[in-house]
Amino acid sequence: MSFLDHIHRVNRHDMAGFRPFLIGPDIAGYVRHAFAERLRRFPDVFDVEPASVHLSARLENVEARTAAVADVVAVLVEDGIVPKLRFEEFPVLAEPGGPVLMRLNRGAVPNFGIIAFGVHLNGYVRKPDGLHLWIGRRSRTKNVAPGKLDNMVAGGQ
Repeated sequence: MSFLDHIHRVNRHDMAGFRPFLIGPDIAGYVRHAFAERLRRFPDVFDVEPASVHLSARLENVEARTAAVADVVAVLVEDGIVPKLRFEEFPVLAEPGGPVLMRLNRGAVPNFGIIAFGVHLNGYVRKPDGLHLWIGRRSRTKNVAPGKLDNMVAGGQ
């Protein structure tokens, strides 16, 4: 399999299984229908419609949106719907480089289908017998791939 084949494979998705998540007029992400239905429990925060989910217009600024959604996410973590929280927030943007609409705990990013990206750094060492790749190992307490080999340094938003 070529690298391009892999890119095509992981970018194959059926948008019929999702509905847009909007903050004001902006599409901030895409949520699965089942997740959208779970958000109906929080009518003060989300307006759930058959074809979309809107963050309540009452939440007029980044701080109010961030706090309200964080409270919902905490409940969803307790219910086992969202994996455990991480100790970092990602900015929620309608487009790369656009204004921050709110912030969301990294653990909930996949559930809300927001724009996220990362940077990964790999290193190598030249030794007498040739080049050696410098490989890190993930903590055993990580949600994703605990204890597995990993990049030297990585980060995202």
